[in-house]
Amino acid sequence: MGSRLNIPFSLDARVYYQDTDAGGVVYHSRYLDFFERARAEWLRSIGMESTMLAEKYRVIFIVRAVNIEYVMPAKLDDKLSIVIERVDLLRAQFNLAQKIFVKSNLVARADINLVCVKTSNFKPARFPSEVKNLLTVESSPLFYEKDILCH
Repeated sequence: MGSRLNIPFSLDARVYYQDTDAGGVVYHSRYLDFFERARAEWLRSIGMESTMLAEKYRVIFIVRAVNIEYVMPAKLDDKLSIVIERVDLLRAQFNLAQKIFVKSNLVARADINLVCVKTSNFKPARFPSEVKNLLTVESSPLFYEKDILCH
């Protein structure tokens, strides 16, 4: 799954002045915004807009942990490809492997853990069955459950 040619979901974005320091290099914290934008669009593409999750299922996904490795800097006006390579789904959380590329050059990679929580008390909740079905069916071949690829 590490091959650029086998990427299951990708979102393009441009680096704007507001994303950079005085030298035109992207701030380290802005990568979180780029990763978030791709996750939001991926979820939207499989029918899980954030507002729908909150209103219909009374759950939201919140970031629990992030591990980012910065490989090389992105710069002002670069065109980014923000990628989701893999989703590991557990009972009430999922892990995403995401990468950012400029052309074919890896800029940053992140492992991001998100938790499904109830909107009423922000306590962890199992995925509602319809949500789990969307994650497992619609996102295949991104989806893994307990290290077993599910199709």
